[in-house]
Amino acid sequence: MASRRVASLLIAAGMVLSALAAVGGAAATATPSGSSLGPSTASAGVPPAPVAPTAAPAAETPTSPPTVGSTPPAFCASVKTAANDPAYASFLQHLAATARGATAAGLPSTDLHLPYAGSIPDQTVEGVAMSGSQLSAECDRDQPTTSQTNPTGVSYDGQIDTTTLQDVTLDSNSVAGILNVESPSKNFYPGSGTPTVWGAQENVVLPNVTILGSKCPSDPCAASGVGNYAFWVQNTFSYDSHNDSLYFVDDTWNFTSYTSEMFNSSLVRWSPNGGNYTGVWVAFSRYYYVPAPFTVTMYVNTSVDAAGDQILWYNYSIATPTEFIGDGNYDYLVFASQAPGHDPTKLHPPDFEASATLTHIVTEGYEFDAFIGADDGSNQLMLGAHATMQVQYCVEQPYCSPTRFAYANVPAAVNYGSQTGEQAIGIAVNYVGTTAYLTGGPLINHGLWNFTSATGVVPGSTRVVNAINVTGDPEGALPAAPYVFVFLEDQAFAGQGFQWAPDVPAWNLMPGTYRYELMLADYAPVNGTLVVGSRTTTLAATLTFDPKVGVYTPLWAFGNAELAGISSSGNGSLSNQYVPFNNPTTGYFGFHAGELSANFLSANDYDYPSFPGVLLYGTNAYVDLTDLPSFSAGKSGGTSYYLGIEFYRTAHVTLADDANVEGWPAWSEISFYISVPASQNPVPEAAVFVWNSTRDLLLSNTFVSTAPIDGSVAVDGLVLYGGTKNVVWGNTFEDPHGAKLKVDGAYAGLGLGEGGDLIYNNNFSVDNPVVYLPYNWVNTADCLPQTLGPCLNDAEGNAWYYNDAANVVGSSWNVTPQPAANVVHTVNGFPLAGNVLGTSVGTQGGNYYWNYGTSPNNRSTVPYVSRFFYSDWSNIFPLGCGSIEAPGAPCGTQPPIVGAYENGIPVGGDSAPYGPTVTFRETGLPTGTAWNVTIAASVYRSTTSVLTIPLPYGPYPYSIAASGWQPDPANGTVLASGAPVVSVSFSDPGVAVPTAVSGPSVGSALWLVARPA
Repeated sequence: MASRRVASLLIAAGMVLSALAAVGGAAATATPSGSSLGPSTASAGVPPAPVAPTAAPAAETPTSPPTVGSTPPAFCASVKTAANDPAYASFLQHLAATARGATAAGLPSTDLHLPYAGSIPDQTVEGVAMSGSQLSAECDRDQPTTSQTNPTGVSYDGQIDTTTLQDVTLDSNSVAGILNVESPSKNFYPGSGTPTVWGAQENVVLPNVTILGSKCPSDPCAASGVGNYAFWVQNTFSYDSHNDSLYFVDDTWNFTSYTSEMFNSSLVRWSPNGGNYTGVWVAFSRYYYVPAPFTVTMYVNTSVDAAGDQILWYNYSIATPTEFIGDGNYDYLVFASQAPGHDPTKLHPPDFEASATLTHIVTEGYEFDAFIGADDGSNQLMLGAHATMQVQYCVEQPYCSPTRFAYANVPAAVNYGSQTGEQAIGIAVNYVGTTAYLTGGPLINHGLWNFTSATGVVPGSTRVVNAINVTGDPEGALPAAPYVFVFLEDQAFAGQGFQWAPDVPAWNLMPGTYRYELMLADYAPVNGTLVVGSRTTTLAATLTFDPKVGVYTPLWAFGNAELAGISSSGNGSLSNQYVPFNNPTTGYFGFHAGELSANFLSANDYDYPSFPGVLLYGTNAYVDLTDLPSFSAGKSGGTSYYLGIEFYRTAHVTLADDANVEGWPAWSEISFYISVPASQNPVPEAAVFVWNSTRDLLLSNTFVSTAPIDGSVAVDGLVLYGGTKNVVWGNTFEDPHGAKLKVDGAYAGLGLGEGGDLIYNNNFSVDNPVVYLPYNWVNTADCLPQTLGPCLNDAEGNAWYYNDAANVVGSSWNVTPQPAANVVHTVNGFPLAGNVLGTSVGTQGGNYYWNYGTSPNNRSTVPYVSRFFYSDWSNIFPLGCGSIEAPGAPCGTQPPIVGAYENGIPVGGDSAPYGPTVTFRETGLPTGTAWNVTIAASVYRSTTSVLTIPLPYGPYPYSIAASGWQPDPANGTVLASGAPVVSVSFSDPGVAVPTAVSGPSVGSALWLVARPA
């Protein structure tokens, strides 16, 4: 069927950036082969190479008082949470266990779509039946501030509100989500490990599946012990703008039990693309090359086969304006519907259901909704959007089939979901008719069509032109306007507080009255009121330069032209570099001294922060980020929350002299293995990300590891990924203040996933100094270590980190030992000379590692190997194998390696340890005679009179020898501090030392003992 093209571009800096759009009118239908709906062409998809698995949600993020003027409804105290409801807490625990099993079994992170654990269960509040999504919008308690994130898209949850709130259950055996992507996406969120990926998912609940004759045992079903099985189904696609590739993936969760686990025994058969990942059923399609624009339709369908067993189908179609790319089915599950030993029971295809009832058999307490929205389980920072979307269902009665089908839009909708963990900030979702319009704007939760009696819900998506400018900039005339932070509050939904809107040329807003707050570091904030009607209007305002206000917002620039507006001086040349604002706020205009505006203390339900503190994207001008202020967004529960620093596709950026680089303390580790600390995690979060960049310089900073709050993981100090020729010099990496260094500790310094860098003269005083990251972590193959295929050895020869120390090909970890005063390199105009350990150390060479000198890095070990105590990995991969394999798998053809994991995986840097130099200077030996010094468990040899040995700071016993000669001293202890010199004289042991004779011997001749031949 024909589809209407709608311009749709989501430019998102999200963990997975979602370019979501839909077409109006009738849906194009896709039918797999067999008893499913749509065209008969079936796709024989193959699983894509997986990436790092997603972790389960951790404990709820600490909350802080709401924004001034935001008064939550009084009934919020009655809301069920993990803290006050044991059943809900039990669900969260079982959800985490299921997710842990799935990731341990090798499920890629981008393909485990967790339920929205922050969703509030359906319940009766003060005598009124309320759905979880209603309460979620009114009583969000999961975020640090009211600048909240939520699942964003179109959802029908079984309710209509035209005159009064009514429950209208929707049942259908086919549900479709249709998206049209008009333009390429631009996306970035490094905390995901997949910054160039966006996607969309369709979520529906299938509550009435019959298994074994519809009799459900008491375990794992509801307490009543009788009823149908319920499943949560997700049809999802992921799109990588790095190579314009698209693939589909589905997740099927058993919502009949607290464990949420799927059981193979409940299935008769399934597609070859699918498998049980320890409780979650997942299947993958093939990859498609689909450059934008294109249209994607996702279906979930059900049918019944000839044996009377019910079938769940995951179907799709892909088209561009000029060609049909493909359609079909990539996964199906045939349930064991018939009771063994009984005559077959005639069954209908089970219906998907959207319902507001509070009496579902689903024991988790979830409501049933039909939702289409953003994909991939973490936060999304949307930098712009122009899209539409719809959810449709098949209306044929009693059920749809491949020959009888017709679709209609859902009868009502809200713009937020409850059954998905994928959340976003910076996107407005409004409506005209039964179509949702997505644009860059404030994320304000409200009803859409057929919620017209709800206060403030108005049809329309009015264009609001952005006429914000700045004046008085110290740089004079600016080549481009700087990135301004815009916050809008719809007065009809004032309880939600101010919501961030991206700085785009125009927003499309629902008609209403808005308050606005406009902010930019070193510019006085501006606030006011904006009335939006049905015609285009303009938000015109001017921010005036006022350095007294200081840095109270993040510093962002997209391209060179935006750098001038956030800089106090410079023009971007080597000799006159941009120097961004670096004066901390002092409380001017009521801001807390030394902190950003509280609007930036924002995170989603999985604790992922919404904003980076510094974001430079696509710049190559010279930038000197020296002595930056703290990017603390404030405190919550006594914990300080620091926003990260992120460079993406940059060159010539220097981050220098930051005395306290800290990170966000509350990451839930969705990117890789659950509960594995940063020190063991080869796909970590970081306080500073340098991504796909070159010739950037990290100079003389102190990276202080961030102590995580309960249920979270620490971040690495610095992560370099995908670039080359970056320089890391003179930095100190530390454990949190007061923490004790441990070989089995939780903290890590440098995560490295690129080659060709220069890394020397750094002080690694952190539990795990260096963690090698898989070079093909993201952009090459996205796979786990045990996965076969290109992940193990791609075209460039970059194997996974486990067995290939050369996966950071060409990185140099030292320079030739020489005086510290020498300028060995000048990078971005900065001469590099000195020693990170202080002026008492007169040499420079490699890096200082706190654990050098202990096994396996004894003093004789060069290069240094960062071998760590990977205890948590032993729960995921078996010990004693020569390669990483899934739990329970044999070691393959390789013989067991004793201790392969007990002491950790060799993932460290190829560097020459250094520190002071100790010089041994000899006299007495004939020219060219060999002699040696044994020190730090190593033997050093020389045939000259001087032997200089670089050593880390500390005292060292030594011994000296030369064959046939007597040293003096023969042994001793020297303190390696500065450049000490030990003088040694050699004598021939066959020559007696003349002595004076007295007494009776006076006059006797002195005598010599001849040296033996």
